[in-house]
Amino acid sequence: MNAALFALAILLTLHYLASPRSACKYAVPKEIQCPLVILGFLSPVFAVLIGQALRGDLRWPDYDAPSRLILGATVFYTIIRSRALSTSTLIIFLTVGLTIALALLPLGVTTEATQRWDGRFSTKISDPNTFGSYVGLMLMLVASIVIFLRPSETVQHKTVGFAANMAATSCSITVAVWALVGSHSRGAWIAVAGSFVGMIILLVSDVKKRVIDQGAATRMGFVALGVLASFVITVLVAPESINHAMSRFHSIEAEFQALTKGAYAPNSMGIRVQMFSASLSLFKDAPLTGYGDLNYRDALASGAITTQYPAEVLQMLAGAGPHSEVFGRALQSGVWGLVSSVLFIGIPFFVFWCNRRTDRSRVGQAANNAGLIMMIYFFLIQITIEFTLKHTASFNAFILAILLAISVKSARLQDPNAS
Repeated sequence: MNAALFALAILLTLHYLASPRSACKYAVPKEIQCPLVILGFLSPVFAVLIGQALRGDLRWPDYDAPSRLILGATVFYTIIRSRALSTSTLIIFLTVGLTIALALLPLGVTTEATQRWDGRFSTKISDPNTFGSYVGLMLMLVASIVIFLRPSETVQHKTVGFAANMAATSCSITVAVWALVGSHSRGAWIAVAGSFVGMIILLVSDVKKRVIDQGAATRMGFVALGVLASFVITVLVAPESINHAMSRFHSIEAEFQALTKGAYAPNSMGIRVQMFSASLSLFKDAPLTGYGDLNYRDALASGAITTQYPAEVLQMLAGAGPHSEVFGRALQSGVWGLVSSVLFIGIPFFVFWCNRRTDRSRVGQAANNAGLIMMIYFFLIQITIEFTLKHTASFNAFILAILLAISVKSARLQDPNAS
């Protein structure tokens, strides 16, 4: 994915430089959406820069993940200026790419990695929580695009398109449910459920406003049945995975009860809460500067914090970070990291929401609704994982750049007063 993002950014830049006359008339829009989007992409870079300036240190590795978001801004801006890349082509490209990625998931799940995580599905470069979280994200993106993208107007295209979409969706849903269950990622399960509720709310709103076809409910029903059928298939094919997953699910109640008693419980939820508490203590000591990328290890090895929290909690925090996007950015860049997290999610949500209210085109509506689902998912999952890691930042930038480019470009094409 990292190589693909770099290659796409280079190709799009070369395309624009080679044919500047092909830039559409909305190349330099007067509206504030484009500057806002670029600000959202660059905000993590600014947060790291401000934190380093206040601490008086300069470490280039801290810019590794944020710099990939700069490439996302490049992809977004180049697509906006290009006539060659239509919104219809982009939405198809995105949907097909995500579907293929889901279909190929079994190739990435290795026996070695799964055994290392006690039977939980994972890959060589990601833990089960990150793996399950991004499987859930891709599942929700594919489902939302398929549901909200109205068929072409011709009868032939409606029939062929519906059949092709449902066939591809069935394949990707089956693999996604299998991988999502096998990851045993409870945070991903909660984020998927919350995003699905958001999808229903958006669908009901579109139906009331009559901006979506009658077949949307049918497509959502098909997706829901596909998820249910995939779950049944997983039960039949891999019952041991279901048993482990159900054990993880039922442990939520037990872990929550142990948490409410006030005493430290060495389980997943108890460790997370202690890590968040320790992260908050560290943040209070350096709210304006932060510590940089994992540079708070020295603070964990000395001072009062060593007696306030269990050794295993501090060891995990020092080795793998706080397992939370919010606390991760707060520790890295202080309050500026928190601001960048708000901008990274809030600005795209604002753009998708505003364009959804004015753009009635089939592609625009699909992109805006899918973008809102993605932001809802990010909002829910940021509590349990860090989604701006080096190997996930490129994926975030790539998908978000395409959805935002479709949204903004489609909205401008629908507005006769745009300039």
